[in-house]
Amino acid sequence: MLQSAIRNAVLVCSILLGALLVGGTAGAFASIRGVPGPTVGFAEHPLAAASILAVALAVATGLAIVAGRVFNAVVGCFVLGASLMALSMRFGTVEDFAFAGGSPVAAAIETAIWAVVVAGLAFAVFAGSGPLPDLHRRRGSWLAELADSRAAVFLAVAALAIPVVWLVVQTPAKGQALGGTVLASAAVAFVGRQLAPRTQPILIFATPVLAGAAATLIGAVGARGGIADAFVDGSLSRLAYPMPIDWAAGSLCGVAIGLGWARGFVKADPEPSPTLKRAIQG
Repeated sequence: MLQSAIRNAVLVCSILLGALLVGGTAGAFASIRGVPGPTVGFAEHPLAAASILAVALAVATGLAIVAGRVFNAVVGCFVLGASLMALSMRFGTVEDFAFAGGSPVAAAIETAIWAVVVAGLAFAVFAGSGPLPDLHRRRGSWLAELADSRAAVFLAVAALAIPVVWLVVQTPAKGQALGGTVLASAAVAFVGRQLAPRTQPILIFATPVLAGAAATLIGAVGARGGIADAFVDGSLSRLAYPMPIDWAAGSLCGVAIGLGWARGFVKADPEPSPTLKRAIQG
């Protein structure tokens, strides 16, 4: 019982500290209006703000690795997602984005950049925490694990995130945007783990974010006039409602949840042979 209490305390403390660190950088993203904008690009000094966030994320990643060592790497990624959610909740919504004259193309590009960031964060957590207890490493390095051709399945199922977001996100409220991205990412992870049960699920943390970049562009296609006019007359698709940081936070949390759901449907990976284990260990 004491050991369980300690484990739970590590998880709670990691989430709270990460949320305080990452969420506390919101002031750096103040726009010309004096409040954080809906995207990083709206910050008055975006490069300086991004640098501050990078430092906070580096520390939060350390906390996530601690949680990952106590539980597993997926839990560690959830800690990072919860940390980013604290920042996302302080960012603006699509309404702010529309009336500030935001560009869907710029939002899609920023979302794609977040996909690269999320992939790097997930890689760091897995490298620091180790492979999942029910999924052993089969290659001599983590980079070789990422090069597994079966990981392409994760890219294919990422498209599932788009219809899920369209169904779930009904209003421009921040809670709806985050909830939609979480559920969409969970669906992608659940299906992806079924189709590629022996592949380390590192890249899948980033694939819903890539789908989010596509969704942002698709959502703006049917908009009549400017994005502000489209928002007012209701022609702006719900696919454009989640902002880039919503996709990043929702993907880290949602994929972790989806992999947890999938665990009961996938058989544990058998131990690698002694020869392979020696090769992996160098």
